[in-house]
Amino acid sequence: MKHQSAAQYLYTLYVILFAVVLTPLTVLAVLYYVQVRVLNFENDFVWFIFACAALADALVFEYWYFKRLAKIRTAVSLGQRLENFYSLTIVRFAGISIALTTLAGAYMLLRQELFTWLFLLILLYLFFQWPTLPRISKALELSASEYEALKFWK
Repeated sequence: MKHQSAAQYLYTLYVILFAVVLTPLTVLAVLYYVQVRVLNFENDFVWFIFACAALADALVFEYWYFKRLAKIRTAVSLGQRLENFYSLTIVRFAGISIALTTLAGAYMLLRQELFTWLFLLILLYLFFQWPTLPRISKALELSASEYEALKFWK
């Protein structure tokens, strides 16, 4: 394992996840104030397509995350499980960030408040899924001794 302690493991994971999550947030903030000609469509079906595409992307990455997590739990080594969880969590957050960027772009094109609310809802979901030691332990289904070893890993 390339990390020397649990603090370093979480620190590097948090730095990457903050960068991944703050990217669509920055895109939304910039696009919110950019004056672009709003696209007008004859029907309101276009906003539905954007919303469904973003939600489908988020749901596909969540489904993929839980399928891969089930495989990671079977690894013998705790270090291997933590490394696989590390990369899996980054890909999960990056995939959901793609959905957030899609919603930001849809807001820029259509100026529908629905996209802002969906954006905030998915962003709030991501922050409730933020990996902490207890959540990592629960996700990987660590035993009490493995959790103690992880907690006091120096």
